Amino acid sequence: MAARWALSYTEFFEQHYLPYVKLRKRSWNRDEELYRLRIRHVFGNKYLDQITRQQIQAFHTALKAGGLAASTCNHHVKLLKYSLNLAISWEMMEGPNPAAKVPLYHEDNKVAHYLNDAELERLLSVLHSDRNRIVCQIAFLLLSTGCRLNEVLSAKWSDSIWRRKSSWFEPPIANRNGYVLYSSTRAPWKCCIS
Repeated sequence: MAARWALSYTEFFEQHYLPYVKLRKRSWNRDEELYRLRIRHVFGNKYLDQITRQQIQAFHTALKAGGLAASTCNHHVKLLKYSLNLAISWEMMEGPNPAAKVPLYHEDNKVAHYLNDAELERLLSVLHSDRNRIVCQIAFLLLSTGCRLNEVLSAKWSDSIWRRKSSWFEPPIANRNGYVLYSSTRAPWKCCIS
């Protein structure tokens, strides 16, 4: 078995890993790209059993210091982890996987986009004039409450309590807070409550 460990990461990746994933993974070309652009230069000439957790951690840190996004850095480590897991399962190296306990970066890829006044005016204009009134009324309710679509579609009339100038809408999920509707935002969809 020791002779099989004499594979470099490049030999393993190109001769064993890529042929395997090309038939099983739709994103194999992304794996090949990450390998070709960065992983090969650092780990390509190392034998499988010479790759250490510290080297992978240093590589991960260097990627981030080089300006790559956290998710891109994490994809490199995930690829190393997956490929080395295959090498272990194929008995081309002994475990444990050196990439297994490398901590990944927190990926904050939430994008907050707020409509400006012109965009909001255009949207409201379409919602007031479109022929599909049911969809427009649902959209008004979503805009007015901040609820998720499923919360609105699964809500019952008994979930809504109409009061003087505001309404308290209780989403069907028990542990979520309700959303306050003000009369100005309620007005566009008053036709729903006739």
